[in-house]
Parts: sequence; C-alpha cells; structure tokens
Amino acid sequence: MGSITGWKQAYERQGIDGLRLNHQGRKSYLSGEQKEEVLSWLQTKNCWELGELEYQLVFEYDVVYESKQSYYDLFDAAGINWKKTTK
Repeated sequence: MGSITGWKQAYERQGIDGLRLNHQGRKSYLSGEQKEEVLSWLQTKNCWELGELEYQLVFEYDVVYESKQSYYDLFDAAGINWKKTTK
C-alpha cells in the first residue's frame, strides 16, 4: 500500500489504525538450524573468501542475500573477521 488511494481506503476502513505500518521485518533466509550449520562450516577453515560463502549458501540452501552485510554478519557470528577473509 504505497499510493494515496490505498492510504485513504485503509483510513476509511480502519480509521487511524489503518495507517499504521504493519511491517514485521523480513525473516531470515536461513532457518536457525541452517544458520548453525553454516556457522559450523565457516569455522572449519582458517581463510575464507566472500565468494566461497555466497556459493555455498546458493548451492546448499538456495539462499542469495541482497546485501553483502548479511554475509559479513555470518562471518562475524562465526567469529571470523570478514576483513581477513581473503588471502
């Protein structure tokens, strides 16, 4: 609902509550169990490349993140400094 007409209709149906944003945030692409598997997998090597993580997530879980930050967050959660992930 981004148009003025949509906002107007929501207000007419629900009053002021109809104008509240109901965005709950995006759910993680990985389940909790899958994330734990990925973190364990990341901890198996001393050196990582971002492309290797991207490939693994696509190949194993059919996951592609829109932002590189999501990959860096996985490195961080695994205790890996992403700035040191390349040789």
